[in-house]
Amino acid sequence: MDKSILYDIPKLNKHFKLNGDLRLELFHIDHARDIEVGPFEQKFYDGFDDYPALLASMADMGLAYSILKNEKVYGSFGLIHMWDGVAEGWMVPSIHIPKIKVPFYRIGKQLFDLWIAEWRLVRLCVSVHSGNVRADKWIKKMQFS
Repeated sequence: MDKSILYDIPKLNKHFKLNGDLRLELFHIDHARDIEVGPFEQKFYDGFDDYPALLASMADMGLAYSILKNEKVYGSFGLIHMWDGVAEGWMVPSIHIPKIKVPFYRIGKQLFDLWIAEWRLVRLCVSVHSGNVRADKWIKKMQFS
């Protein structure tokens, strides 16, 4: 996979018209440690010895970002490159993500489009627990079925 706008954070932030208060950063394990998650996501943190390390491993298998506002992590998400043409998405939202839901939806949709085009994806998979109403609603808005 060639370097592109997906790997150029200043260009991505400019593309999405994000400023210093609300911005994308490449995912870092500290983002997973600092994020304030809700009870649904907390189950994953409680269920693994080191969930932030697992997320960092997933980020290393593809590409991942965090969205921050005023230095607070609002969410981390990424794609794992499975094989040519196939990737799997993941996301860890914070309890604060509803405060930025409009830009988050816009950025998410446009990033998926960029990923699909630049990685030449023919299949993009995600798994969402049906009991996670917020995540289920978001992924449907992203046009997954």
